[in-house]
Amino acid sequence: MGSVEKVAFQRFEKLTEMGYNVNFIAPIGTKLKEGYRYYSINKLSVDPIPNNRTKLHWMYSTGSFSYFGPYMKIPRDEIGKIVIFDGWRLEPWDFIPLTIKFHGSTVVNILHPPVVFVDKTPVKVFQLLYKNSIWGALNTRIFEYMAKLGYDMQYLPNGITIPSEKMFVREPENFFIFFGRIEPVKAPHLAIMLSKATKKPLRIFGRIYDRVYFDNMIRPYIDGEQIKFFGEVPYDVLFDNLRRASATFYFSSSYDPFPSVLLESLSYGVPVIGDSLSPLSGFHDLIIPKLNGNVVKFNKKSLKLPYNENSDIFSNFDRTLIYRDTSLRWSWINVIKKFYRPFFSTYGINPRIEM
Repeated sequence: MGSVEKVAFQRFEKLTEMGYNVNFIAPIGTKLKEGYRYYSINKLSVDPIPNNRTKLHWMYSTGSFSYFGPYMKIPRDEIGKIVIFDGWRLEPWDFIPLTIKFHGSTVVNILHPPVVFVDKTPVKVFQLLYKNSIWGALNTRIFEYMAKLGYDMQYLPNGITIPSEKMFVREPENFFIFFGRIEPVKAPHLAIMLSKATKKPLRIFGRIYDRVYFDNMIRPYIDGEQIKFFGEVPYDVLFDNLRRASATFYFSSSYDPFPSVLLESLSYGVPVIGDSLSPLSGFHDLIIPKLNGNVVKFNKKSLKLPYNENSDIFSNFDRTLIYRDTSLRWSWINVIKKFYRPFFSTYGINPRIEM
């Protein structure tokens, strides 16, 4: 299960654990834990839920509208008050037939892809097409950007399951870590540049998605001493290295609404050093300079680092403070209580148990 799928399921799982009646509807091939009630689009009859207008439909997809075809077969009287579409490569137009199908429910479209479409289409057109729709923002910059344009927005950020304090390392080892996909948009070469410039040991973890990029931009710098490459490893190996690292190096040259890499690092008390090229990235919501990380600006055209401006980026971070701050702000239970519960309650949707 990839990071996007993992977060989508965690959100569903935590809502269920906290007493919400949720239908999770996933595309063919999505691997979910057993014991949870959900529809799968290749088997819509799985564990049908009795009529209940106080429930949620949470629909997840990683593809285009073709994934959503079978959803049209869901009986009208089984559809809840709120229908949430949580998909990665979906265009706004993909939601039109679904919005019509679910007329009478409030449809929340969580925005993962770049929101450049709002610059090309008048707001009134979308308001006409989606009379009962709300756009869900994963970070505050997207929320503010689209709200100024006149869209009806709801802030629904991601959360994370906080590791046990037994996994917490107060005294880190002398190495830094990069983990994620090995491809240009994740820019691991910038982590290598920062490592070389500051003489900090770096460990790189991740699957190679672009072999040409790896051979030209990563492989020549791997020396087995200062720069070590481990590739894709089991989660327990990755997170054991993460929790012992001095900091995570993160750079992204693309839009990333809520980077899982950052939350995973912070949940272990590990600070993050880096930046994102996109002004709409979730990086800016998560990283508070001097508290849980530092921003390293780099040239947007050459993708090079201005080393002379980064002399104080390795502050003496309080890892205990990072761990506690992350738990307070971003643990799933607190995110749901602060952002999801007030929103759902306005539609009469409340948990079956007291939170």
